[in-house]
Amino acid sequence: MSSGCALSQLWIGITSIDSWVFQVILNYAPSQVLTSEEKDLVWKYRFYLTRDKRGLTKFVKSVTWRDAMEVKQAVEELLPMWTEIDTDDALELLGPGIVDSRVRAFAVRQLARADDDVSAASSAAAMHPVLLCLGAYVIPFATGSSPQV
Repeated sequence: MSSGCALSQLWIGITSIDSWVFQVILNYAPSQVLTSEEKDLVWKYRFYLTRDKRGLTKFVKSVTWRDAMEVKQAVEELLPMWTEIDTDDALELLGPGIVDSRVRAFAVRQLARADDDVSAASSAAAMHPVLLCLGAYVIPFATGSSPQV
């Protein structure tokens, strides 16, 4: 989805200030921690957000994972509704901050879908050194040995 007119039609019913704040949130770097106010805003407009591929990682950060009802709605109702996401967002969902296996499975399915996409392949190729570096630390810990530096 492109920004501009199509995006403004997507956010019908959202105040102009909330829409502006949403655009800022959606452009945050993956490492950006959301404030409680930003999490509340993302949760408030979660159904609208399912149409924006950039929003899933922000939505996952807004879920209160200790609240069973919120988790149920997030992974059983909203996650299946989500539009396809980009490779970099799928990789972010496989990071250490995401512990829900259903979210991780969604990310794996998105990566499998993206495997046929030429632009995704170039993005994955760019991530290859990072994944190799992560493997050097993840695999030894999984087997109980120390990582080689």
